[in-house]
Amino acid sequence: MRMFGGMRPPRRAPWTMIVASGAGERRTAIAAAEEISRTRTENIAVLLQESPTSDDHAFPVGPVPFNSPISAIAACLLWRPKAILFVEFANNYHLAWWARVFGIRIGIINVNLSENRTRRLKRKPVGRWQFHVIPRYAVQARIHARRLAALGVQPGAICVTGIGMGRFRGDLPEGDAIREDWRERLGLDERTPVIVAGSTYPEEEVALVRVFRQVRERYPEAKLVLAPRHLDRRESIAQALAPDEYQRRSRAQFDENRPIWLLDTLGELKDVYSVATVAFVGGSWIPGIGGHSPLEALAWGVPTAVGPYTGQQEAVVEMGREAGAVTVTKTEAQLLDHWMRAIGDAEFRLDAALRARHLVQAAEGAYTRAFDAIVGR
Repeated sequence: MRMFGGMRPPRRAPWTMIVASGAGERRTAIAAAEEISRTRTENIAVLLQESPTSDDHAFPVGPVPFNSPISAIAACLLWRPKAILFVEFANNYHLAWWARVFGIRIGIINVNLSENRTRRLKRKPVGRWQFHVIPRYAVQARIHARRLAALGVQPGAICVTGIGMGRFRGDLPEGDAIREDWRERLGLDERTPVIVAGSTYPEEEVALVRVFRQVRERYPEAKLVLAPRHLDRRESIAQALAPDEYQRRSRAQFDENRPIWLLDTLGELKDVYSVATVAFVGGSWIPGIGGHSPLEALAWGVPTAVGPYTGQQEAVVEMGREAGAVTVTKTEAQLLDHWMRAIGDAEFRLDAALRARHLVQAAEGAYTRAFDAIVGR
């Protein structure tokens, strides 16, 4: 299917396509489509690098075309889109090029260009092709606009629209149903402390498990949900844990006697945060990765910790830190303190939830502003 243009449109219409070229941009693409569908009368389609895990969206969701001229041309002819919005970056250069040839409006939304990536692009001019093909950019913050300008993008092509955070899921009508469903799956009651560590890497997992074992000395009923960033590493993670200490989501029902739950399935982390007492977001204790987004945890009002290396998420982490919803931890001792406080202090959890709600709600409209800047009213 991807070779011949990806997903077929369900009907003839002037479509706006939102393209997530990387696995990590899926959440942003879905959230952007949901917001634009609510605020603008548009036919929105979302094309993903990874196959969708459900079809319960009000808009079509399917696979993105291959990065080849045949696939890109086929996608343009199939959809006849009026606009294509790439999420955070554009590595499908055939689709970007042929969209311009066909006169389709294109742009990148939710751009969060880190300082490290900017330096790498300055050293490797070939990696800057997208900045000569993409005519419009909607960036998270002014610092990202300055970095784009340093790479040769004209200031008039850049619009600062803010950080797209989606909706606060804890207040949605389906929020309680999702939470109760996962409590039942995990065999939890409301008093069980649950730590969710998402998008983690090997070096982090060793430390996280070590800290979790210290938590269990005080709270022996505590559970840890460990969600690795790359699912192809599930075997190596299992080898690092005691056989009677963990279980896999993909293999069995929840066993309350095993305190670590290895989330080795795709697309469930965003809902598992609903039962979290406290969370940690990975890729942030290792230099060079830049951290992963804390937004899925914040959307449920969960007290959230990250490590010190969050260059890829600097805008949202700084906003979360200033709002009191995100805590930066540099050592295992600091992480232990954060987890222990969140578990033992109900007022701290309530305050964190209120601050996260305010942060997410205050950011509403970023995707709509990006749509207006690139596509127009």
